[in-house]
Amino acid sequence: MTQNLRNQRRLSLWAAVPIYLTIWAIFLIGCAAKLAAQPAGGPDGGPREGGPPAEMVAACVGKTLGAACSATVPQLGSVKGTCFAPKGVTLACRPNGGQDRRPNGPPPGARPAGGPPAEMVAACIGKTLGAACSATVPQLGSVKGTCFAPKGATLACRPNGDQGRRPNGPPLGVRPAGGQSQGVPPPSIQQQGAPVASTKANTASILCGKATDAFNDSLGLRSASKWTCADGQRTLNANGIPGHATGKFPNTGNPNRLAAQSIRFSTTLTPVVRSGAGVVVKEPGYALNGVKFDPGTDGRCLSKVASTKDCSLDGGNGEWMIEALGQKSFNFGVDVNNAHVQPDGAYHYHGIPQGLLSGSAKAGKAMALVGWAVDGFPIYARLGPVDPSLARGALRTMRSSYKLKAKPDPFRPPTEIVPMGAFVQDYRYVKGSGDLDECNGRFSATPEFPKGIYHYYLTETYPYVQRCVKGTPSRKHEGLPPR
Repeated sequence: MTQNLRNQRRLSLWAAVPIYLTIWAIFLIGCAAKLAAQPAGGPDGGPREGGPPAEMVAACVGKTLGAACSATVPQLGSVKGTCFAPKGVTLACRPNGGQDRRPNGPPPGARPAGGPPAEMVAACIGKTLGAACSATVPQLGSVKGTCFAPKGATLACRPNGDQGRRPNGPPLGVRPAGGQSQGVPPPSIQQQGAPVASTKANTASILCGKATDAFNDSLGLRSASKWTCADGQRTLNANGIPGHATGKFPNTGNPNRLAAQSIRFSTTLTPVVRSGAGVVVKEPGYALNGVKFDPGTDGRCLSKVASTKDCSLDGGNGEWMIEALGQKSFNFGVDVNNAHVQPDGAYHYHGIPQGLLSGSAKAGKAMALVGWAVDGFPIYARLGPVDPSLARGALRTMRSSYKLKAKPDPFRPPTEIVPMGAFVQDYRYVKGSGDLDECNGRFSATPEFPKGIYHYYLTETYPYVQRCVKGTPSRKHEGLPPR
């Protein structure tokens, strides 16, 4: 008797399979019809949505995983189901009958990476790119803005005041894959364009044999670095100890003790600029003495703070990224070289290393090549030629094209607690407002390259050290974190 019941149950389960398959076939045919009916680029001529239909996302706003839901989807009609999402993806209504998918599989059309909050997506249902929108987001409150989406992403409400970001950047509140901070571009390689042939350079004749091996009496440590050029690569082997004097470490703002490192870095001898906005990098290059440039910090603030003590300088939560330089709200313990020490003992520069500049460079009478970027182009400090075609003409201080925003972004900590200039997000790139591009670089003649070369500058104002590179960054060195 028991065996007969088991057989009957198995037959019932198998009999249900065609029903489930039929439901899925109808759903997928409807989706295909909907996509076929859309004009190129999306239903309104804007970006095509890369996630589940917005109506399915809206159906689960304010609901929890597994809650019942229903939605009316154009050309598909009424859909009933349960709220579902793989880890890190916006909750959406999965039609009943979809439960035979893989347990960790997405609902139809779901994005494999995270997206903006569901409330921001729901605010743009039925609207077109650039339309006004408003939403109420938990822990953020009321948001007003415009509907926006990077290419291939779901249209969502971007808060007013966020338009100064790069055109392909995410709206404030986007949750990128990998847990990157909200509202800022993740430090990963963006899509690069084609090489710009006129910018191809050969640096093989410049500073290939530069080496230092001396005891730094002020530190009680040996400073060692050696640059070599072979097989199309410029290679650095160093211990990360500078030859110049440093501040005292540990200190009030920096509890770390300076220690030797094991550094091996390689980059191309024939760099070329690629079209596009550049590649965001955490460590954009190395100084001639083997010390790395690392302009960012782990300092973070949440939107709602009562004082600066509510922020963290060593990797806390919050989307507001604190700058080490150009502000007086937070003390990172930097020395006269605009440098300090990381927990592993790595001394690194956030700005112009005064100890590397010659007397002439400090006096404004000579350009100073102070390092090499991870894409192979040279890095100069502060001064550049007034006339880009003259390698040894009059010099002036190079001006960054980043400007402090006229007013703070939405949800920024109050300026009476944290004045403007303390966060990365307080600045925006204004093309043509200075001498340099978005990566703090330009093409001109220099003493080492009289025929001209693309190169970067360390500047006295934000970003101090370039945060992106125009060429292809090398990955063949230690210290560059995974992206």
